Formats: sequence, C-alpha cells, structure tokens
Amino acid sequence: MVWYSLLHEPESRSLSEEPGRSLTQLLGRARAIALRAAAGGATTGEIARAAGVSASAASRHATVLRDAGLTTTVRNGPSVLHTLTPTGASVLRAALADVEDGPGR
Repeated sequence: MVWYSLLHEPESRSLSEEPGRSLTQLLGRARAIALRAAAGGATTGEIARAAGVSASAASRHATVLRDAGLTTTVRNGPSVLHTLTPTGASVLRAALADVEDGPGR
C-alpha cells in the first residue's frame, strides 16, 4: 500500500480513459469525466468537450463537484478553470487504483 499526503496530485492521464466504473456509478458518467478533466486543470469548455455535453451542462456538473468539495474554480475574465481539491484528488486516485488493480484487490 502506498500512502500519499493530502496534497499529492495524481499524474496526468488521457481523458479518453474511463474514470472507473465505481466512480461513474457514484457520480454519473459526465461528472466522473469532469472530475478526471479537472485533474489537469480544465476550462468549462474542455469539460464539455471531454464529456460530450453542452457548456451549460458542463457548468452545472462543475458546480456540483465544487459544492461537494471535489474541485475548485477560478475565474479569469471570461474563462473558468476547474482543478481538483486534495479531496477530489484522493477520490480520483482511489477510483483509478481500482481500475488498475481490479475491484476487490
């Protein structure tokens, strides 16, 4: 078992990989992809493209993730950047470990 500090961020991975069945079941497909996208920092438009949803739907998903404490949002003019919080990074890391190790290991 590997232990990380709460400030450890997961390594960047391809957004085309599924975030993991358990995470998708917990959050729903679009929110799981939005969480994965936020791992590397993503604008609302990038989340929309990655999840295959409209910009307004991506914004709603990002708001739910932020309200749950999994992401943080910073506005810079018209752009909004979403990144993971330490809690969001832990949730994503656990889901990705489940995919790599197989469930129940």
